[in-house]
Amino acid sequence: MANSSDLSPLLAGTTITWLAAACAFLALLACSRSETPASSPQQEISSPPQEICAARVDALSRHVNRFLTEPQFAFQPREAKLPQMHGRARASRDYRIFEVTATRSWLGTRQPEDASKAAAQLRSFVEQMRACASDPSEPLGLYLAADPDTPVSKIAALFAPVTNVEVLLLGRLDTGPLGPPPASGKLLADELDRASNEPELARLGARELTAQAAPCRPLAKRLAQLKYQPEDDQAALLVKSLDEGLRECQCQSVDIDALEYLVMRLLEAPSTDFGEVPLPKDKTGRLVLPTEPGLTVGGWLQRL
Repeated sequence: MANSSDLSPLLAGTTITWLAAACAFLALLACSRSETPASSPQQEISSPPQEICAARVDALSRHVNRFLTEPQFAFQPREAKLPQMHGRARASRDYRIFEVTATRSWLGTRQPEDASKAAAQLRSFVEQMRACASDPSEPLGLYLAADPDTPVSKIAALFAPVTNVEVLLLGRLDTGPLGPPPASGKLLADELDRASNEPELARLGARELTAQAAPCRPLAKRLAQLKYQPEDDQAALLVKSLDEGLRECQCQSVDIDALEYLVMRLLEAPSTDFGEVPLPKDKTGRLVLPTEPGLTVGGWLQRL
């Protein structure tokens, strides 16, 4: 069966499964006594000057809106453990994905174990896709999702009959949209990480959001109304509520760093992202890959 992320790894928007559940708790919690947030330090949080508050809210809104509006690269490998990439470009192209491990390969469906047969199927796929393209002379773009332990010689054999392609090696970047928790949010991060299911995550998120917003009444009032909004609108309205509410109370006694981290957790922002590295090719668009024995994808990546 084909993996849907093989067909198109780019999602036009962010799919959020537990923000709506968290919003359902907010109105109830807003009516109850305030709780001390897990992310709050023991000492009282001072209110920043107005210009600092405005700059910090601007940064928060940009961060969250960028995550909500930019296409997200969604891919769940079947077996490949993608190599770690440091300082590489973020994967952002709508290419089909060819997954390869030391023993198996997939291109939508599982490919033959015989390398020559798998290579023939890959060539046939490339030719068919290029024939359907608006300009068949243009190289066909592919992502290669290869396990770090996969021999590069196997990749070379699979791509040997293929020409006029642009292939990008996929990997995992060191960071992602979520980012690490701030010092004041580490207890919260640990608590969310220990949650055993989505309802518990939603309850914890709603409790923490209510407690974080409590010192800022304009923000607290806006958040309490999210429950009554259509689920499809809740993410955008959450950002709008944060922006308007924090400005109105001038960030009074709010730990914005911890609040920003919590909001990104509610929006299910990933802690890591996918990176890409272009593979070398000759003038015909055929990949130029080393065939030396023992060289793995993980070792080869260090040379690229």
